[in-house]
Amino acid sequence: MLMTLFSLSLFLGITGGPPDSVTAQDIQKAYAATIQLQAIAVPGYDTLIALHVKAPPPAGLLAGFFRDHERWFGYLVRNGRSFQLPGLDLPQPPGFRTRGYADAASRLQQEFIRRLTTDAQFNALVLPAIAASLRQSGLRVSSAISPPSREAIPLDSAMKTAVRFFYPNILTPNGILTHVCTELNAVRELPSRNLPLEALAFSAIMSDVMRDSPYIEPDFGPARRLMNELDTKGAPDSVRLNRAQGVMWASMARSSRLRSLLQTEAKREQTILPFQLVGS
Repeated sequence: MLMTLFSLSLFLGITGGPPDSVTAQDIQKAYAATIQLQAIAVPGYDTLIALHVKAPPPAGLLAGFFRDHERWFGYLVRNGRSFQLPGLDLPQPPGFRTRGYADAASRLQQEFIRRLTTDAQFNALVLPAIAASLRQSGLRVSSAISPPSREAIPLDSAMKTAVRFFYPNILTPNGILTHVCTELNAVRELPSRNLPLEALAFSAIMSDVMRDSPYIEPDFGPARRLMNELDTKGAPDSVRLNRAQGVMWASMARSSRLRSLLQTEAKREQTILPFQLVGS
C-alpha cells in the first residue's frame, strides 16, 4: 500500500514540492512551435514564401492564449519584430527557384525562429502578454517576466491608427476597392508607431469584417460609396488612390461603430495589453 501511494504521488508530481513556474524559455519554445514558413511554387512565377501562425495543440501551453488572442499575436509575429529575412521580407536568396526550394524554406524557418526567440523588441511585446494570460489561467509564471505596463492612450489617438487599416489600393473598372490587411496598410507610414495598439486595432477590425454581418458595415459601406463618388477617373492612378485614402480615413475617423469596436476589443484583451484606452 505504501508503494502504491508513493507511486501515485510521483505520478501526480507532488513529492518534489510545487511544480516549477513557466519560464521565458518555455514560452518561447511554445510560440516557436506555432510558426510555419511554407514555400509555394507557382508555375511561371517566383516561389512564394507564406508565413503562417498555426494553433497549438489543445493541451499545449499556449492553447488558451492563442484561442483568445490569435490575431493580436499573429499581427506582432508579422510586424512586431526588429529583423527582416531574405525570401520572406526581402528579395529571395538563391535556391528558391530550383527544385530545392522546400529545403531552402525549411532552413529559412529555422533561421526565422532563431531570430524571433532572440529578438529583444518582439519578446518585450509578447512575453509579458503571454505571461499575463497564463497567470490569469492559474499557472505559475517566473517572476522574471514582468506584467504588462499600463500606458493611457486616448481613444481619439487610437482611432487615428485604426482608420489606416481601411486601405483603398485597388483600381478596377467598377471603382476603387478597400481591404483590411496585416501587411498592406498605411499604418507603416505613421511617424511614431505603437505596435500593441496596432495589433489591437487589427484584431478588432478583422474579427468584425470577417463576420457574415459586420457591425461596422453601416459606417464602412457609406465611406466606400462616398470615396467612389468623389473619385476622378481621369486623374493619375496614384492621385486617385491618395484622394480615396483621405476620404476613407476621414469618414472612418467619425465612425461611432469603429470607436465601439476598439473599446470592446480593448476590454476583452485588457489582461495582456500594455495600455488602456481612455475617453469615449
